[in-house]
Formats: sequence, structure tokens, C-alpha cells
Amino acid sequence: MLSSFAVIPPELIDTYFEAVHPHFPLLHKSSFYARLNDRNATHSLILLNAMCAVAAIWHRPPLATPGAPGIQFYQRAFYLIDDYADTPRISTIQALLLLIKYQEYHRRPGFFCRPSLYMQMVVQMWNDLGPIYPPKYTTDLIELEVGKRTFWMAYVYDMMMSVEQGREPGFTDVDFTIEDPPINTEEDAVEQTIIDHHRWMFQLAKILGSTLKFVRLMAGRRKPSVQRSKRQILEENTRFLTCRVNLDNFLQSLPSSLVYMPSNCEPSYPAAKATFSSPFAAFLHMTYHLAVILLHRPYTMYPLIQLQELDASYPHREICAASASHITNIVSDFVGQADPQQFMRCIRGAQHTIHCLTTAITVHSSLMNTSDPMVSKEQYELTLSLLRDIAMESPSLEFQTRFKDAELT
Repeated sequence: MLSSFAVIPPELIDTYFEAVHPHFPLLHKSSFYARLNDRNATHSLILLNAMCAVAAIWHRPPLATPGAPGIQFYQRAFYLIDDYADTPRISTIQALLLLIKYQEYHRRPGFFCRPSLYMQMVVQMWNDLGPIYPPKYTTDLIELEVGKRTFWMAYVYDMMMSVEQGREPGFTDVDFTIEDPPINTEEDAVEQTIIDHHRWMFQLAKILGSTLKFVRLMAGRRKPSVQRSKRQILEENTRFLTCRVNLDNFLQSLPSSLVYMPSNCEPSYPAAKATFSSPFAAFLHMTYHLAVILLHRPYTMYPLIQLQELDASYPHREICAASASHITNIVSDFVGQADPQQFMRCIRGAQHTIHCLTTAITVHSSLMNTSDPMVSKEQYELTLSLLRDIAMESPSLEFQTRFKDAELT
């Protein structure tokens, strides 16, 4: 049964491209359908079952199958992992990423463990592909494009999970010569917009990755037993400025369709509000402000040693406060104006939103002993209320339990 192509419902493939693909563009839609309808083509059954597992979450009306939506397809894909682990394939990496995606919807114990295990397999399989991918001289431009999409989606996931869990990323030495996926003018306007938007997400992931690498390096040097040299202090100032300039340039380069004007304003607390153009724009700016806090918050506790040779002075506390307020405002406006489940469709699902909110509430809490505690208390309580609502969407039963226990104490 597992090896049969006939058990793949075509309506779930359609649902996948309607509900999942716009938020998770791994595949090239037109060429995928062409291959699917080619009787002589071979198909990756692990990928097809993984696609159906995620699509079943959003399929309406729900399929009349026992168990949680999509669980049968997930189990089929899981059982096929060993068969497809014989050699590294892009399609198998795509399937593993979709199995990670499925965890974001299927609520059960062990949420943080399973995606990490799958991501280790993704990283290892990509490393096994080595210099043969992406092929430099391929004549199949679609194959090259799909490979780029797959790599950058895997990289985004790895960075988000690493920041959230405080671990070293799997992709530590990334070959940034792998270009972003190009916009294929042969695709329709909707497909072109999807890829164009996610190119900006990939750009932000690069900055998030370099910022995380810098923050981890500096954390190791702040140990009491470590005496830093002037060269190391200069390096810290230089790398800090590089990360900060990269964030600023990213924000200034965004197209009008992805601009959120309050992000461009001078830091204020509480931050200014505005409506956003799309759920993706909200998701992008929420992640941007997470990166800002990741970079600046260590310097609210460990001030950056200034050098005459380089001016790297920033109001770190004010910047963190403003970004925390932006995150709170973005999620609050989104929950009030749109379907909250839209966040579940984005990369890393509801858990990424929860991570951003917990980062924001940590900043709000630290500001409650400052000169204006009323504002920080209001921001804290608003963020806590949002967390209370979105915690019920978390795929982690452990997180839900601990959140409820924390409220009772």
C-alpha cells in the first residue's frame, strides 16, 4: 500500500497548492503538475505522502479518515524514510521539511524533539549532496530553481529553530553563493509574487543567521575567565555594526508591498501602529524585530566597550523596547483584523509567533522597573493576553501545560 501511487488523492494535491504552497514554496507548481500527469515519470512517494499529510489539515470538507487529519499520510511518509535514505535527493529533503511542517499542526508530546531530528536529517542529506548541488552547468533551469527554493526554506527553518532553542545551527558553514530562487516569468502573477515575497524572507534569514553566529561568539567571550584583547573588542564593534547595517539596509530595501511604516520610525515606547498590507508582511516584520532584539538585548546587560576608532554607540534598551512593542502591536492587530490561523500557515507556524511574543514579553518585563513602569506594564499585560490566546494554538502540549501552570502560580 505504501508503494502505491494510486492511494494519493488528487484533491489533496490541489489543496496543497491552494493552502500550503503560498506560505511554503518548495515546489515549482506547473512543472510538478506536468510530471504528476506524465504516466512515464517516476514519483517520490515520500514527498507525495508528506504533501498530502499537510494538505489534509486544510482540506474542506475534511477527509473521512480515522485519526487526526493527515495522520495516515504522515505515517506512510515516515515509514518510507528508510527506503528513501539510500541516496540524497532534493525530493526527500522536501518531504522531510513537510514532515516538520506537519508537526506544527498535529498537537502531541515531543514537538521540539521530532522537528530537530528531521532537521538533522535535512542538514546531513544536503551536506551529502555536497558540491554536486546545485549543479553549475545544468540545462534544467526548473531543477536548479527548485533546489534553491529547497535550500533556502531549509535554512530559514534551521535558523528559526536554532534561535528559539538556543542551539548552534545545523547549517554552520553556509555557501552563500547559492543564489536566491529567481522569479520565473513563465509562471503566473500569483506564483511570481509568492516567490518574490519569500526572497525577502530568505534575505532576512541570512541576516538572522549571521546575527546568531555573532551573538553566540560574543556570549562565549563574556565568561569571567576570558580576558578580551583590543583586537577582539574591535572585532566585536565591527561585527556588531555589520549586523546592524545589514538590518537597516534590509528594511530600507523592502518593496512597497512589504513596507510596515512603524518599523522605519525612530524608536519609541510604545511603538507606533499601522495596518499591514498582508499576513506575510506582518510575519516578515515580526521576524525582523526578533532579529533586532537578538542583536541588541545582550548590550542592555553587557555594554559594548567603545573604541575611538569606531563609533558603535546605540540606545540598545530603547531599541529593544521599541521592537518588543512592534511585535506586540503586529500580533495584536493581526489577531484583531485577520484569521489568527494565518500565522499557522507561515514558516514554523504558531510556534514562531509564540517565540516572538515570549521574546517581547521578556523585554516588557525587564522595563517594568524603569522610569515609566505604567507603559511597560500595559505592554506586558497586552502581550500576556495574546500569549494566552495563541498558546492554545501551540503544537507543543508541554508548552500549553507549563503556560497554564505559570498562570496558576
